[in-house]
Amino acid sequence: MKRKRWPIAAQTDTSSPRAFLMASLSMADEHLTSAAGCVASGDVEGLREAFDKFIACTRASAETLADAIIEIERSR
Repeated sequence: MKRKRWPIAAQTDTSSPRAFLMASLSMADEHLTSAAGCVASGDVEGLREAFDKFIACTRASAETLADAIIEIERSR
């Protein structure tokens, strides 16, 4: 399997697609929660920043999904 360069690779273990997927999904959740807080407080700039980060994490998760599924199926 060819090793990919993911946007948030420096922040997590990229040797395992499954571990990376778990981390990127967790980070996406945090950014989405932050975005919801920004909506509630009316912080437009914070909302844009949090949503941009959420989108980046979601894209990274989507790009990793197929490799993570392969890893999970092989571990069964």
